[in-house]
Amino acid sequence: MASRAISLTRSVVRSTIGRALNAEVEFNRLEGWVTYLNGIRHVPQQQLLDPDLPHHHLFAGFGNLDFRMDDVVTFRQAGGTGNKYDILAVLRDGTKRRIECKFHTGAISSLPAAGTRAWGRTPQLLNPTLDTFSLGSGYARLWYEKYIPRIRNIWPDLPPPPPFEIWRRLDAGVGSARSEFGIAAKRKKEEDSDHVFKSLVAESITEYFERFLVAPEEHKEEFQEFEGQLSDAVCGALSQKEGWLNAVYPSNESLGPIGVRWSGQQAIENFHAYPIRGGAYTTVALRYNLVGGTDTYHGIARLCWRNGNGIANISWHVK
Repeated sequence: MASRAISLTRSVVRSTIGRALNAEVEFNRLEGWVTYLNGIRHVPQQQLLDPDLPHHHLFAGFGNLDFRMDDVVTFRQAGGTGNKYDILAVLRDGTKRRIECKFHTGAISSLPAAGTRAWGRTPQLLNPTLDTFSLGSGYARLWYEKYIPRIRNIWPDLPPPPPFEIWRRLDAGVGSARSEFGIAAKRKKEEDSDHVFKSLVAESITEYFERFLVAPEEHKEEFQEFEGQLSDAVCGALSQKEGWLNAVYPSNESLGPIGVRWSGQQAIENFHAYPIRGGAYTTVALRYNLVGGTDTYHGIARLCWRNGNGIANISWHVK
């Protein structure tokens, strides 16, 4: 037992250090872009886009934005977790443009092609919280009423959970467990070599979406409400980004990009969502077009726990 606990601790430490280093590289890359753009904003745009000049590869697609470099007073790095963008361009007429940055590691071919969706090769577009969609609340109720009792049958020494609304506020809807039950359950999960929590989460999510697959007509109105909420969330996220900067780097630690693709603001239409079986559990598949384009794109909306399976922070992964 002691050796397994030490192994788990080392794994957590390695994971934490890895996340911290990744965050530092991400911050330094973003800071570097802001500094670079402010230093080069006085250069006439036609020179930035001139393929015969060495910095041309850093401005591929820049002409698709709805402003010119000559219009910019300053570039600022966005601050605060509530912002849905990374760089703010302040223009001479007093207006502002929000730019989302996506950094990749690999070959230049990993950049999105011109005219395609700018977020296609990134892990996610947005991660809505428990209360964003009605289906999230329903799943929380299922987990509380059916699966927490099963967990307590496996570990009888766990304290009882608080009433549903309190559990929802202290555990299910926040970043980390705060209730006595949630904190104790997290300790059990860390010792869970049989992966009971992971298995129950997969089972519960599959069960929750099963009615939409088995009897879709009976639950059509409920799913259409969710589809509308999901469409509004995706469209709302895209409306907060007037520009996109995708940059590819040769390694995870490097700060110098080898290729860049700028894209203007993008919007979607013909949005459809539908549940599918596949992988560990049921997910929601997405299908849509870019406004002004003809290609059909596919994505997912996956219900998940962001801070430990079955422990805390029920949310969504949407791409």
